[in-house]
Amino acid sequence: MAAKHVRNNDSLYNTLFFLEVTMSKHLIIGASSAIAQSMIMEILKKEHSIIAISRSRIPDALASSTNLQWIQCDYSTAGIQSICQQLSKTLPELNSLYICNGILHNHDLYPEKQIKQFKAENFHSVMHVNAALPMIWLQSITPYLSRRQHLKVVLFSARIGSIGDNELGGWHSYRASKAALNMLARNYAIEMNRSHKQVSITLFHPGTTNTNLSKPFQKNVTPNKLFEPNFVAQQLLSIMEKQISKDISYIDWQGKPIPW
Repeated sequence: MAAKHVRNNDSLYNTLFFLEVTMSKHLIIGASSAIAQSMIMEILKKEHSIIAISRSRIPDALASSTNLQWIQCDYSTAGIQSICQQLSKTLPELNSLYICNGILHNHDLYPEKQIKQFKAENFHSVMHVNAALPMIWLQSITPYLSRRQHLKVVLFSARIGSIGDNELGGWHSYRASKAALNMLARNYAIEMNRSHKQVSITLFHPGTTNTNLSKPFQKNVTPNKLFEPNFVAQQLLSIMEKQISKDISYIDWQGKPIPW
């Protein structure tokens, strides 16, 4: 069976079907990123089931994949809520949830090296994508989770979001957005520990990865510190296979803890 590709509208959602497999089930949000696509390919090798959500269409390289359902979403609150409602029968069966969304720069904004470069409108854009959107997803998914469900939730954070590890300054909006994500995730973990005790939260720093996100900043990165997406994907999946914590962790690509 080839990958099922669905757009975010009611008429097409009426035709949604869910892959019935006995293997693990994974939900990957922000699936068009290089790391996410590498994760998808690694998971599919094990014949596990994946639901992938992205703004963009399914890549040609994945279009014929079995056990993959690709859903397009506009990432509006209404769109997110609609998708979660349509996936209501599958969400309680998930083994893992990966939220890979993030923004560092685009044609309108760039990391600020000095406070004089700070712009409120850019700050709001970065904060929305990096901190608010992951929480909207969690807010919309949580009502459909089983209270006895063993679920591993991974949010893509960054070491630069650490307040204790900040010795260089700069990159104000990006740092603030990842620090905010960390705090929001910690709040979520505390709340889930009261009602869904088998849910664990991992904030993951992938390191500097050879993607469009990092390309403008790679010249000062030593070759052994610039990772390919498939390496990061393998590291993360390996860490999550061994992860047993039922609380929250903030770790790097080696699985080592990062100061909050």
